[in-house]
Amino acid sequence: MNIEKFFAIGIFALSAGVSLAGDRLFGDGSVEISEGIVIDSSVDETGAEIGAGIAGGGSEVSGDGASSELPSSAVTISGGTVYGIVMGGSYAKDGATAKITGNSSVNMTSGDILCKNPDDSPYDAVILGGGSVGGGAQSVVNGGSVAEINGGKIWTANGGGYVYQGGSIVTNGDTVLEVNAGEVSQAYGGGWIYSNGTSATDVINGNTYVKINGAAITADFGDGIVVGGSMAQGGAVAEIKGNVSVEISGGASVAQSIYGAAIRRTARARLPLAAMCLL
Repeated sequence: MNIEKFFAIGIFALSAGVSLAGDRLFGDGSVEISEGIVIDSSVDETGAEIGAGIAGGGSEVSGDGASSELPSSAVTISGGTVYGIVMGGSYAKDGATAKITGNSSVNMTSGDILCKNPDDSPYDAVILGGGSVGGGAQSVVNGGSVAEINGGKIWTANGGGYVYQGGSIVTNGDTVLEVNAGEVSQAYGGGWIYSNGTSATDVINGNTYVKINGAAITADFGDGIVVGGSMAQGGAVAEIKGNVSVEISGGASVAQSIYGAAIRRTARARLPLAAMCLL
C-alpha cells in the first residue's frame, strides 16, 4: 500500500512498514517516525536526486497573504532513516507566513538523518528545531525552538530554522541544540541562512545554546564542527540579541573546530533545502 500522506487530529504518525519516497509531510502539530520507517529521497524529471523532508509544524503555506498558525509543533524520531530534512516547525514560501505561538522542537532517540550518497548529494541532511522559509516568506516562533539528540546519526543539526533565497525567521525565545548521545557532523545552536542576493534574515531575540554531553561531533561524514550561533552564507544576515553559549561535557568529542559565535561562509557547495522547499 502506497501511503503518501495520512492526517489525524493533532498528530501525524508513521508506523513500521510504510515507505514514503520524497514526499513533504506535515502533521498539524506533531509527527512521529519509528523503527522500520524509511523516508526516502526522490528524483525529478531529469533523474536528479532532490531529497526528502518532514515538517512537524504540520503546515506548508504558499503565496502572498497565505498564513498558518499553530500553538506548538514537534517531531519525535525513535528509529528509521530520513534521507533529507526534519523540521520541528512549519514551512512557508512565496510571501506566506507561518506562525507558532508556542515552541517548536525535534526529539530524536535513534535512527539516521543522512545523505544517501554523501560524495555526490544535491542536499545536506539536516535536523531543524525551527522551521524553514523561502521566496520572501516569514516564519515566527513566539516561544523557542529545540533540537534534542539522544541517539542516532545526523549529518547536520540546528537549534533554529533555515532561510533559503529570501525570507525571514524570527524566534522570540531561545534556540537550543542538545546532543546527549549519537553522532552529529555539524552542530549549530542558531539557524542557517542563505542568500543569493535576495534579503535573507534570521533574528533570534533570545539566546542560542549548544550542549554536547557525551556525544561525538564527528568528521567521518562531515565537517566535525560546533557553532554556538548561526550559519550565514552569501549576503544573509544572522542576528542574535541574547547570549551565545557552547557547553562540552561528559567526555564528548569534537573532531575539528568549536566556534563560540555565528560564522559566515561566502561559498555554498550544496543546497540543503533547495530541492525540497522550492518545488
